[in-house]
Amino acid sequence: MKKTTAILLALALVLGLAACGGPKPEDAVKELCEAMKSFDLDAIQSMVAGTIDQEGLFGEDTDLSEDETGLVDFIKTNAADMSYNIVSSSVSGDTATVTTKLDYKDVSPVIKEIYTEYFTQMMGMLFGGEEPDEAAFASIIDDKIAGVDRLDGTENVVFDLTKTDGAWKINEFPEGALKVLTGNMEAGMDDLGDLFNEGDWDLGNSYEPKDFPVSDLVIFENEEAAMIMTGGHMDEWGDCSFDILCRNKTADKELYFEVESVVINGWVTGGLFGDTLEAGKEETSQLTIWRSSMELPGIEDPDRMDLGIRIINTDWLSDDEPIVQDVITVYPTGLSEAQIQEPARPSMPGEKVAVDNDDVLFMVIGEDDNGWGDMAGALLVYAENRTDKALSLSWEDVKVNGVDTSTYFGETLPAGTKGIFGLSFDSESFKDGYITDYESVEFTLVASDAYDWAADPVFKDSFVYLP
Repeated sequence: MKKTTAILLALALVLGLAACGGPKPEDAVKELCEAMKSFDLDAIQSMVAGTIDQEGLFGEDTDLSEDETGLVDFIKTNAADMSYNIVSSSVSGDTATVTTKLDYKDVSPVIKEIYTEYFTQMMGMLFGGEEPDEAAFASIIDDKIAGVDRLDGTENVVFDLTKTDGAWKINEFPEGALKVLTGNMEAGMDDLGDLFNEGDWDLGNSYEPKDFPVSDLVIFENEEAAMIMTGGHMDEWGDCSFDILCRNKTADKELYFEVESVVINGWVTGGLFGDTLEAGKEETSQLTIWRSSMELPGIEDPDRMDLGIRIINTDWLSDDEPIVQDVITVYPTGLSEAQIQEPARPSMPGEKVAVDNDDVLFMVIGEDDNGWGDMAGALLVYAENRTDKALSLSWEDVKVNGVDTSTYFGETLPAGTKGIFGLSFDSESFKDGYITDYESVEFTLVASDAYDWAADPVFKDSFVYLP
């Protein structure tokens, strides 16, 4: 009897040990947590049934293997400070739930400071004619990592698991675990939005938003087409937008509706508009006038708008004449012609007259340090069209300090209008020629009929600008 009892007890012990020695869901979670501490994304993915968007952790354009800014390395190093503790575990057949306490270092204050500083420097570099690069970003990251404290964070994460082929696997990588893995960096990015909303930034948006008293103002209409201004608005940046309803009344023609030029209070400004409509269709689109194009002439409100409009058949094989090609004047703010004052041309020290004749007045009135993309700083030029037809102005054979230089300048001035424009130079030409200041600028100015390219230039001559 004693021998039989001993055998039964031994058998029970063996069976119990065998049961205790099987795979546990807690072990799978512990293994995952160790992979998180190592920031081993491949190992984490192998333990999770669902797909983890590895590229999306730091943004779609971030290559984790080629990041040279130090941001990814910072997040990886931060993950090593994580610790974990299994709080509870429950098993029901082949499914299990494991609740785990994860203690980690919250990097959101660091991330907020990094991007706040980078945004500030980026804007300064752009307006100074430089391009932000990874080196600038990396330097900011190093400074903020050293100077901004991380926070202590805790996250209770629930892991759902399923037992497959004798092994426990986590169903999905929980959002809380992702937050811990990345040190809650997303909250730092969210704080940037709060920063702007709280008004802690002064980005020049000092205009009071307002609606213009314009509704159903007919710009043009006949039996074939119509353009109607249905509304207007100024936003906090001072940019003005106008809703224009385009209506194709034809039965069988596709029409192109265009605003070729915009003259506000006598000054040429930016703001082109184009829309293509099939026969019998109508659509409302926006004409936007950027504040930057109104600032130099000193325009506050678009009291008078001279719109160069054109409506044509898109079938270039047809012999149709434009349905309309004309300049139409509208008064969006409700002022009358007698109440509108055209701003005088701003006078700047050192301005030089290049051309002053019956057709054209052209002056270099100053320098603009701003550069965008691959363009270096610009010269500010004033142009006045004294003819009764639209003129296209362009520069040719440009040399800066004796060095051949690529440039972009091409503007169209409707009859009797004036404008201030920026003339930008190719930054590579400046680098290759070691150009840091304007000592001399040689150019050929060409003024041509904007609608008759076969005609001889109205004016063409060469000049040298000496600051």
